Amino acid sequence: MNIVFCGDKSIIHADYLIDDNVRHFQRFSGKGLLFTSAQNSLVDWTPRFNNWVEILHYFNVSEEQ
Repeated sequence: MNIVFCGDKSIIHADYLIDDNVRHFQRFSGKGLLFTSAQNSLVDWTPRFNNWVEILHYFNVSEEQ
């Protein structure tokens, strides 16, 4: 597992990107997972997650792992 911090998401070749700004999904080749924040509360996007526990459930990962 790798965590990458960068501005241009098109250089990331991954299956998923978790971000709070949908513009980062535009050039990303994988699936964008929107993390809810005040700035995107009116954005219509699926899937959307309100916390990290919801993301764990999305990936079917136990919280104990």
